Amino acid sequence: MPLVADNLGSGSIDSMIFVSLPLKNKIVRKIYHNGFYYCRSKCIYGTTYWVCDRAKQDNCRSRITTFDDKRKGGRPMTLLYVQAWLFTAGQRGKPKLVIENNSYFRTKGDSLRAYWSCSFYKSKKCRSKLVTHRGSHTVKYTHRPHTHPDEYSDTSSVTPLDADIDEFYIRDGKDCLA
Repeated sequence: MPLVADNLGSGSIDSMIFVSLPLKNKIVRKIYHNGFYYCRSKCIYGTTYWVCDRAKQDNCRSRITTFDDKRKGGRPMTLLYVQAWLFTAGQRGKPKLVIENNSYFRTKGDSLRAYWSCSFYKSKKCRSKLVTHRGSHTVKYTHRPHTHPDEYSDTSSVTPLDADIDEFYIRDGKDCLA
């Protein structure tokens, strides 16, 4: 369990000991560090905050923060290499990117990246998103998997649209190819 101590000059992490002390009908978990006991104050999303057990009596402001190793290391991400870009026309004629039998519409971007959301973002509350990078055929999934069955049974059933991926790397409606 990693440790952060904010009582400056706190000492070695190796000297920290977790103890369980019997108190009436329950067992209290404490940390013993540098000759002082710390009581658990609160625990939020894998982060536990500990305060000195002399905080009230001696107005001690010493604190320790521990992190649970089981917490997530960030957003789930998957990389996928595509051989060629496949586009199809959307309901109003805008091009949609087709990846793994699902279509995506461009939400935002800049001169290097384009951000895409699943076409069923609103209708089926699908939060699947991906990012494409200029000059690369690698697609990065940045959010959850789809919440619906595949839109197309096979990519051969997609009506292709002639579009260039470089047209999607724009900022504020201006072309950034120059």
